Amino acid sequence: MRRCINVAVAGLGRIGRLHAYTIKYHIPSAELIAVVDIIPERVKKVANELKVKPYTDFLQLLEKQEDVVDAVIIATPTHTHKEIILLAMEYGKDIFCEKPLTSTLDDAFEISNKIYNRGVILQVGYMRRFDFVYNYAHNLIHSDAIGDILAINFITCDSGKPPSWVFNRKLSGGIFLDMLSHEIDLARYFVNSEVKLIHAHGKVSYFKEAEQGNDLDTAFLSIIFENGTMCNICGCRRIANEYKIIVEIFGSKGQILIDYDLLKYRSMRIRAPTLNTATEPWFIKRFYYAYIKEIKHFVNCVITGTKPEVDLWDGLEAVRISTIAWQSFERQEIIQLKE
Repeated sequence: MRRCINVAVAGLGRIGRLHAYTIKYHIPSAELIAVVDIIPERVKKVANELKVKPYTDFLQLLEKQEDVVDAVIIATPTHTHKEIILLAMEYGKDIFCEKPLTSTLDDAFEISNKIYNRGVILQVGYMRRFDFVYNYAHNLIHSDAIGDILAINFITCDSGKPPSWVFNRKLSGGIFLDMLSHEIDLARYFVNSEVKLIHAHGKVSYFKEAEQGNDLDTAFLSIIFENGTMCNICGCRRIANEYKIIVEIFGSKGQILIDYDLLKYRSMRIRAPTLNTATEPWFIKRFYYAYIKEIKHFVNCVITGTKPEVDLWDGLEAVRISTIAWQSFERQEIIQLKE
């Protein structure tokens, strides 16, 4: 069994830079070999800071580092994921791909069809499963502490504007996929059941770019799972002055409330560690340690050859459910998922 792997990071936006620094400074069992970004100034700056090789073309990196790089972390814009995943797969590299897996369901199915039986590990970056309080809530649920889950409510409101390409639904998959697939994945993680019914609503309330890109900036999603659990998800691209992220889980014997970083269960009060800095975006401050933990998990899976916590199926389901949410919104009807 290998003790250390060599990793390259593709995409050096907000999340990609974090992943590169995580590999460099937080994971002794991984070595950062190279970074890739299409913006020359950006990749040169990060490569100089981290003392690694810079590339502006992913294929060129694979060709020149084929015998060196063991795994790649993909943090490029969503619409580029499929091409990069398939290239990495052809070169036999294990893959960590930031969420969502792809911007379209067709692309997700193509990856699924080609990657099976290739012996390649693929983890999708739904980092909230690795957050301390969400993981603690999951353990409470599955130890029967709150009994059968009856309903779950999610409220997520960002405090800042995303990159402009995110408002183009063709590039990002739109609000249901780019933003609310976090909650979709968490709901599946908590409930341990698959989605049966979906009803979606939404509007443009603030960002005109969303309307221009055939997207929404405010959305509401109602879900019923196959085991009968009901779930409501509310998401807003912007709220004044604060990042609001709330989860309420109602069970037959009790309930759990997660308000930002604080979990409340009966008399129990548990906080997740957060990053106290003025230089990072709101979501990195809240989930900084979850981001590190998910990359540590990926590296360990590559070294041991084990299945990731968030695998190809989870990534595919998030794309599928989000795609059907868009269909529900456009038809203004409840849609029952086919098995």
